[in-house]
Amino acid sequence: MFSASNASLTVTATAYLNGQIQRIDLSPSVVQLTEAELGAEIATVAARASEHARAAQYELLSALFRMQGQDSGTIREVLELRLQLPVPG
Repeated sequence: MFSASNASLTVTATAYLNGQIQRIDLSPSVVQLTEAELGAEIATVAARASEHARAAQYELLSALFRMQGQDSGTIREVLELRLQLPVPG
């Protein structure tokens, strides 16, 4: 599982390795936000958690392909172009 939070730690999103969001946790202080602000925070944090998880998936699959003897060009083609996984940064 991979988590991300906003700067004020009021919204936390947790994602599975495939990038699917597993849960959203909200602190009690989110009641101070408007509905639009809260929605925007949730969307931003969820996207970040999903991206983080999918980048970890890239790393895992890349390591497995290297163990099988695949060259870096082939690995990059499969992970970035075919699976469209984000490059870990």
